[in-house]
Amino acid sequence: LQSHFDKAGTYGPESGQQVIKGDVTISAAGVTLRNTLIKGDLLIAKSVGEGNVTFKKVNVEGTTNIKGGGANSITLQDCIFPQINIDKDGVRIVATGNTSVRLVTLESGAIMVEVTLSGTGFEDVVISREVPARSKIDLQGKFADVTTSANVNLNIGRSSSVDTLTLNSGATITGNGSIGTANINAKGVTIAQSPGRTVVATGISASVGGQTVQGSSSSTSGGSSGGSSGGSSDTTPPTFAVSYPMAAGISSTTLDLLI
Repeated sequence: LQSHFDKAGTYGPESGQQVIKGDVTISAAGVTLRNTLIKGDLLIAKSVGEGNVTFKKVNVEGTTNIKGGGANSITLQDCIFPQINIDKDGVRIVATGNTSVRLVTLESGAIMVEVTLSGTGFEDVVISREVPARSKIDLQGKFADVTTSANVNLNIGRSSSVDTLTLNSGATITGNGSIGTANINAKGVTIAQSPGRTVVATGISASVGGQTVQGSSSSTSGGSSGGSSGGSSDTTPPTFAVSYPMAAGISSTTLDLLI
């Protein structure tokens, strides 16, 4: 079966499923691949440029590497892609229908969109330290875990959400979307939103929801009366700085509780 698609067109059967046992490369814009099981890896090559590629009912057992594509989208419709690596600044990846992507690793800026989704969509997103500083990343949809090790501009769009956001580097977080828990492990973090819970590492300060938050122990939480030890190996009982979001016009209150 054909495993290199270098001309625009629609490939794959109208019904049923074809199986490609090896790797697949797409090197041209305007390719639609449908009803296909790829037993190996999938590459969207740089030669796709700013063009679009569409997948319909495609399952990939290996890793998908995206090095081409632009604002016209790489579209995944009713697809299963266990792991995607993105290394193409500004590429727009759309998950729609019954699509599931377990892990996305970003090595560049990107736009990730979930629309009319019935599957799990993009589950975990890792923004690697390879991403150039101040790159723009836009998330539109519902994301379980997002972790960044690069100083990026991350926008969480309107009606979007991130359950757990872990910041291992300075970063700027904007948008109208919600954040369940923000774990701040580095200096230079600014979060425009007020997460449901904010955990700040010892000796770290950050701007969260227009307020300065300070890590006075191994774990800091906001919006919750409870806390956790954060895994500190110190035998000294930890101090929890518990930050409660207050109503508009009232500053937040920080309680230091020695337990």
